[in-house]
Amino acid sequence: MARHRQFDERTVRMAALQAFWENGYASTSLNDLEKATGLGRRSLYNSFGNKQTVFLGALQDFQAIALEQYFAPLNQPGIGLEAIAEVLNRVIEQVNTPEGRLGCLICNIIGEPIANEASVAKQIELYFSQIEQGFAKVLKAAQEKGALPANENVTSLAHFYLGILIGLSVMKRAGAPIETLQSIASEALQRIP
Repeated sequence: MARHRQFDERTVRMAALQAFWENGYASTSLNDLEKATGLGRRSLYNSFGNKQTVFLGALQDFQAIALEQYFAPLNQPGIGLEAIAEVLNRVIEQVNTPEGRLGCLICNIIGEPIANEASVAKQIELYFSQIEQGFAKVLKAAQEKGALPANENVTSLAHFYLGILIGLSVMKRAGAPIETLQSIASEALQRIP
């Protein structure tokens, strides 16, 4: 007879996400995951798979949370250029929270060997692509309404804002003062009317 799980899957997934977010992939051991989740190694493996599979789940959870918490303005009906400012401000406002000081999980692990694994690289690409497409959608809508010059290269501008966003996330992790982050965002927003 199969035993019923004695834990809340979402709670365990969030605990694993937090461990990877704080320490990165390579520096998060199985012992760390056991301690963070309260599950033994066998329970972790039986329920979630190996360390890489647990990490992939953490990346997916992080992506879903970030897209909702930070990037929702890019997908609102009737979006305008102010959506870009809203996204940058949401990222900056989190600098004084525990999660905000950790920066972006995906940006944090890009330099680790795990980022080159096909399944992880695909998740990273998907995350950045979704954000970039959101910026492009806002910019294209502004162009169609005449709020952005017709000769403006929307694709290049979307790349630019993705780069700004990544830079802000990395600088948050490095402990940059909020005033510095606000200054960067302010300069970046000068690119649009």
